[in-house]
Amino acid sequence: DTRAMRIKTRILFSLIGANLLVFSVLWAVLQNMVDDALYEQTVRRGEALQQALVAPCAIAIANHEIENIDYYVGRLMRSRDSAQDLEYVAILDYEGRILSHSDETQYMARPEGRFYRDAVSRSATIHRVFFSASHGGREIIEIASPIVSGIRWGTLVAGFQAAPSREAARTLNLRLLLGVLIILLITSAAVYISVAHNVVEPIRLLAEAAGGNPGMALPLWTAALCPGGDEGAQDSEEAPRLLV
Repeated sequence: DTRAMRIKTRILFSLIGANLLVFSVLWAVLQNMVDDALYEQTVRRGEALQQALVAPCAIAIANHEIENIDYYVGRLMRSRDSAQDLEYVAILDYEGRILSHSDETQYMARPEGRFYRDAVSRSATIHRVFFSASHGGREIIEIASPIVSGIRWGTLVAGFQAAPSREAARTLNLRLLLGVLIILLITSAAVYISVAHNVVEPIRLLAEAAGGNPGMALPLWTAALCPGGDEGAQDSEEAPRLLV
């Protein structure tokens, strides 16, 4: 019984080690997948909000109707029921100067940095994640879309707080962690019970029948597992020695 228990203990620790390895890999993969998915969801939602403003902003810029641009920016900032994580909105002209901003003190300022240079020069939507000192050091997901209606009139920039996305990712990751852990525990228990019942217990019974003598246990082992041939008997020659 002591020897059988040692074998079961080794099997148990081997299963625990293997499951920890599998669990660590799965956890890392799932965490990255969730983070990337929620980030992309925020970007797509931001792009959708911006596209609703592109056409009216293009007309307003073409007609030099700055008051209308301010109205569109204000309306978007007030529609936080659908975008509670929206931090700011800015409309830039084709040279990169701010025509309208949710922070009125930014009017006609020219934002510096590679992101804004790329936003003004590129014909496609771009985005980034950064920590904004001007917004309390919060992590911001910034999205810039070109304002195009026939020709390029300017650029629409919106910043979204990353904290809600991060919090949602943490919540979902914890749920995934719990689910994977439960599955691994159930799998480990099933494998352990199966091995103990189908492998360890028959060996123990054979050893007991042989009176603890491996030489006597070998014929019993061979008869039980390999009744039809000598090749199987050779393969199983070492099995009873596990209990020595």
